[in-house]
Amino acid sequence: MSFPVSSVATQEELPLMCLMEKPRAIENEIVAAIADEAGLIRKAIELSRFKFMEKTYAGYLGLSPSQFSKIKNGRDGAGKVWHLPITAIARFECLVGHTLLTQWIAHQRDLMFCEDLRELHEAEQKAAALRAKLLGRAA
Repeated sequence: MSFPVSSVATQEELPLMCLMEKPRAIENEIVAAIADEAGLIRKAIELSRFKFMEKTYAGYLGLSPSQFSKIKNGRDGAGKVWHLPITAIARFECLVGHTLLTQWIAHQRDLMFCEDLRELHEAEQKAAALRAKLLGRAA
């Protein structure tokens, strides 16, 4: 018994909904202009290669549409703050097609890191100077 061999001529082309590519970086000016997490989610959707309904984003991220809406708005009706789960960030970036979320997180870290380290460095310098002064008097 023989089976026919598949060839290009016998294959059918099936259209895909979309081709997912590796998320691309966003310009630093855009990243720096975002003030808060809710604005971040809204900007990420605005810059998305594809325009989906909220329930599509929610479903892909394993959230209910109402949860995603609260995350996008930053708060619910009672004023409770809502955040995108950290486990959903990579999926969300693949869905929107860019790395705005992780770029913004890195930008926020750099802002805090620079300010906190500067203050810590100044405090350590003052402490070292006082220590040297005290040790100089004790000798």
